[in-house]
Amino acid sequence: MGTQGTLIDFPLPAIFQWLEKGNKTGVLAIHPFIGVRFASDTNWQSNVGVRGNTGNEEDRASTLKTRHRTSQESVRTSFEPTLPPVAKPKQINSSLQIQHFPNHYIWIAQGRIVAAANRFDGKGLISLIRRDQWVSDRVLSKLLQRCSLNHQPLGLWLKSNGVLDSAQLEQIFEIQLVEQIVPLFQLKDAQFKFELRAALPALEMTGLSISTTQATMMISG
Repeated sequence: MGTQGTLIDFPLPAIFQWLEKGNKTGVLAIHPFIGVRFASDTNWQSNVGVRGNTGNEEDRASTLKTRHRTSQESVRTSFEPTLPPVAKPKQINSSLQIQHFPNHYIWIAQGRIVAAANRFDGKGLISLIRRDQWVSDRVLSKLLQRCSLNHQPLGLWLKSNGVLDSAQLEQIFEIQLVEQIVPLFQLKDAQFKFELRAALPALEMTGLSISTTQATMMISG
């Protein structure tokens, strides 16, 4: 069951408020409105360059912390040991879809944001970790080869294996929010669709969450 519309009629802060008040669980997909029908673009790949831990990394991290600090009250581990499986992308064919544009996805659990990505292949968080070199590519590749999450969020799984600590997970989750959600508040011409009770993607989740109200305040502040 899905709910859809446009951001012109239903702005993102109002959608967030509706999700939190309704204690919703599912995925919110946002697609730039280019005169085409809403569709999931499962083939789009991120073209963000690899930045790595350069001399500017500390400045970037400091700026993120200053402008978008997530309080301990708003970010918390809120999952049971067993989570739903990773959602499978749906291929939607439409004669009205002329070009492919990146969708944006925000996963919600009981009214709280648990993950965000601009791709639907379960590799958004892994790509972020690799790009910013939180874990070396060699170590991450070995871990993923023998990965058995059992529906545990990837971030918590990496923490349990001694690869990341709690502070690093908070920073990674904050980067997810800043990079994937902040730009959406500037987006006006877009369609949205919320799929109720969609499976939560363990590979995209750090294991942390934030209320939609707190995320709106953080972004607007």
